[in-house]
Amino acid sequence: MKHKFQNRTDHVLEKDDYFFANFDQFDRVISLAFHSRNDVSSYTMPLDKFISSLQTSIEDFDKTELEVMKMTAAVLFTKIRSIEKAKAEADLKKTEEKIPEIV
Repeated sequence: MKHKFQNRTDHVLEKDDYFFANFDQFDRVISLAFHSRNDVSSYTMPLDKFISSLQTSIEDFDKTELEVMKMTAAVLFTKIRSIEKAKAEADLKKTEEKIPEIV
């Protein structure tokens, strides 16, 4: 299935290329950057516009594309949970270091 945005670019990310997403909480914008050997493309948009565009795009997905999105979501949520767990453990360790041991 060809989406309406596919005609706007002919760039293809290769195996060694990277995708980065960055959220600026002060300006409430999200930046998406694609790094390849030959090019660095970066796009920035307001967070609410990004979320709205993502929702609209997903509504047009077929069954196979939705399965890919499910796999992507599973990877994201697993990574988010591991980051949150590591931060919670680090915070707990800092708290334990500050509290004197009572004997």
